[in-house]
Amino acid sequence: MKTQFLIAVTCLAVLATGCCADKPQPKAGHVVFVGIDGLASWCLEQALDGTATLSGEAVEIPHIRQMMEGGAYTLRKRSVMPSASAINWASIFNGVPTEMHGYNAWNSRKPAIPAAETGINGMPTTVYTLLRAQRPEAVSGAQYNWDGIGYVIDTLAASWHRFDPTVHRDPAYTSAAYTARALEYLASAGPAFFTLYYDELDAAGHGTGWGSDTYYSVLEELDACIGQLMDGLREAGIWDDTLLVLSSDHGGKDRGHGGFTIEELEAPFIVYGKPVKSTGAITRTMMQYDVAANFAYMLGLDIPDHWRGRPFPEIFE
Repeated sequence: MKTQFLIAVTCLAVLATGCCADKPQPKAGHVVFVGIDGLASWCLEQALDGTATLSGEAVEIPHIRQMMEGGAYTLRKRSVMPSASAINWASIFNGVPTEMHGYNAWNSRKPAIPAAETGINGMPTTVYTLLRAQRPEAVSGAQYNWDGIGYVIDTLAASWHRFDPTVHRDPAYTSAAYTARALEYLASAGPAFFTLYYDELDAAGHGTGWGSDTYYSVLEELDACIGQLMDGLREAGIWDDTLLVLSSDHGGKDRGHGGFTIEELEAPFIVYGKPVKSTGAITRTMMQYDVAANFAYMLGLDIPDHWRGRPFPEIFE
């Protein structure tokens, strides 16, 4: 009887070990996502190679350059069609293309047709939904200055979220002050997943054109905000356990987007942090909905079968 009992216990231990081995493990304690609306790959390339200038001087984006040189990136990630904001932010967070999530217009607040799948809160399953379901103890948050983000992230699943609209309402608004407000939350809550969304670059593109002096001036400001974010995370003591991700929803051409040109469709995806191999350019094809799958992989979450996005495990140690 004792022998049979020991065998049974041993088998259960082996099974338990196997289950734990198969369970995805987080790649870092914190994933901080910087979402810059309207960051076109072609504009970023011009800033990186020195062909973009301001007052005769090359555009300076040292922190984005640092992320790319010390991490992994692609400038060939394609937006889903059409290349409009709500549609693509939805895919970034919910891992599926337009025809599956149903957001189909510039300022979509809900799917125009029933989504192919809905989660526990009645909307397409997002990264926030997965994190709440699979790691209920994990803290998550989001700060955004365009209200459209609140309709696509599943705010009911997030621990905290703040719409900070001062970019459009306060003449004294600065991106640095907006970033500082986000850092207050990051330092106090230490979330497993946090989105910090910036609307300013898209507004500059619509106002004066993608690739204009104003556009590049705002890009420099946002690069400085990334440096501010890096310093703040170090001061909070969580930098060494953080994955910093930079991506965008679409590019732009002239003063618009929403069409089907490469200038409008291509946007960057950059991952930086100690768990990331310094591989440089990612050679695999990447679509917008792959972003969500990579977030899930970073957070140690099982990826839903209906998601169409794929993670890139090869870029991590």
